[in-house]
Amino acid sequence: MELSDLSGGFVDLKNCITELKKEIKAMDPVPDDISTMIDATNILRKNEHLQRSDRLKGDLVSCYEQYADNLEKLLKMSLEVQNGLKDILREQNKIIQKNPRRKSPKRKKA
Repeated sequence: MELSDLSGGFVDLKNCITELKKEIKAMDPVPDDISTMIDATNILRKNEHLQRSDRLKGDLVSCYEQYADNLEKLLKMSLEVQNGLKDILREQNKIIQKNPRRKSPKRKKA
């Protein structure tokens, strides 16, 4: 997976998470008993509300799961790059140790 693919995925997932949070927050509170309605109507309204809330929260969890997966992939890529750089530095260090620079004679100031 390319880094650009991950970064685009992060933006989409972040937008998804933000929208779902807004939608959950904007939901009306669980309806209380309304004296003019019968109990069955109140139960149906509460049930609909809870179903919608559960669906949105499930979608939110799914987005967070995808976000976490992308973070893990990004971390893995970062560690691979870090290890590659360490290997390069080790090789350069070996080359330097095999071929030490000769010290040039000091020049006298005139």
